[in-house]
Amino acid sequence: MQRAPRSVAELKEDYVVCIIKNSATLAGSLFTLHISKIHINLPTFSDSDKDAREFLSKLGDLQQTQIFGKIENVEGLTHFDEILQEADGIILSRGNLGIDLPPEKVFLFQKAAVYKCNMAGKPAVITRVVDSMTDNLWPTRAEATDVANAALDGTDAILLGAETLRGLYLWKLFQGLGFRI
Repeated sequence: MQRAPRSVAELKEDYVVCIIKNSATLAGSLFTLHISKIHINLPTFSDSDKDAREFLSKLGDLQQTQIFGKIENVEGLTHFDEILQEADGIILSRGNLGIDLPPEKVFLFQKAAVYKCNMAGKPAVITRVVDSMTDNLWPTRAEATDVANAALDGTDAILLGAETLRGLYLWKLFQGLGFRI
């Protein structure tokens, strides 16, 4: 994914106007905004999260409800050990981490985080693995290697996004990842 150089043109109380300085295609109906290196003063694992877990655990077949911490920015990296201690597992949002970190640091953090999850006996899930399969029948060689390396490192799952939300070859995606259809 290529990042577009951008700048903030206007900052209002309830919205931000940004200028994108090169061409890009926005496809689909879901978009998110990631603001790099902004501190949000919220607890890592709130009392509401704990109450939600307790409530969900009391409902029928949801006794095994798990709460995963999603690491998507520098603040998540800074508090990783604390989040890992409280959460039942970790999701590494590699796309968002790639906004805050240079690419050569994202994979290093991924390896360290997956190792820590394995040592704690908690699942590690990664994102943004086979993005090209949103529009293409086959993953790139780099993506196939990324999936293999993630498995060898001990990653428990990959979280699919655009590949399943608006992918053109969903059935092939699951076959390629080893699912039987």
